[in-house]
Amino acid sequence: MIVTLEKMFKQLDDWGQDPEDRRYGDLSDLVVRNLKWTLEESFEWEARHKTGCSLYERSDERGDYRNGYRTRDILTRFGRLSDVKVPRLRKSGFVPSLLVPGRLALPDVEELVAKCLLCGASRREVVEMLTLVFGYPPCGSLLARVQRQLDRDGEEFRRRPLTKEYRYLFIDGISGEDTRW
Repeated sequence: MIVTLEKMFKQLDDWGQDPEDRRYGDLSDLVVRNLKWTLEESFEWEARHKTGCSLYERSDERGDYRNGYRTRDILTRFGRLSDVKVPRLRKSGFVPSLLVPGRLALPDVEELVAKCLLCGASRREVVEMLTLVFGYPPCGSLLARVQRQLDRDGEEFRRRPLTKEYRYLFIDGISGEDTRW
């Protein structure tokens, strides 16, 4: 049975929920479920490409063999995806190209944290903001890793060689109140 968005919204109207929750609450869950499915399918495609044939297929060009799945939680900008199935291969350690070994968050989440820090938000404010957005606090290693990378990038920028001549102007001044009036 195919359900259109129109029918889905009508059904939600009948349930009598809060109007905003009616429209957006279920859609965000739908986005998270579809994102999880999309990631799992892309991991499957990548594993098929690496092994040289599909699941349960025999081929002379087979480069590796499947070895079941492992589950992994992934932090995305839409929230935490729990129990995402990642294929395993026998001969080589398979890590999908979207994931970074040993990291829970996708790179776009790290970019979001970096932008918050660069805009002047404190570490506590970033944790509060991400808790509001994702529904749970981020791990401390994520914040520490992003801060270390920002420090490295800042130091690299500060120590870069200056290749042209630059004009500059020093301005010095003193401001104060005269209370003798």
